[in-house]
Amino acid sequence: MNPTSSPDTPRCATCRFWQENEFYGWEGRDIETRHCAYAPELWEATTWSREADKQVLLPEHKDVLAFVQDGSSYKAALLTKADFGCVAHQPAEAS
Repeated sequence: MNPTSSPDTPRCATCRFWQENEFYGWEGRDIETRHCAYAPELWEATTWSREADKQVLLPEHKDVLAFVQDGSSYKAALLTKADFGCVAHQPAEAS
């Protein structure tokens, strides 16, 4: 466990946002990661505002705390292991 995290921090393994990798399906598989669906790609969560002359968040993403972005703005994902902890955790539905 990361020495800066609390044992009480909710973990990805029990979060509804922790999902199978969707792009190719193999990225991070060998190290047992999944992607965090909470963190959207920045270019999909923003738009250019001519009035403000800057990039602004779309209204539906105003409360999101994390985003992902790569250098090409093609595909990005936050890959985590099961024991990663996060303040955006939401319990997964019991199946």
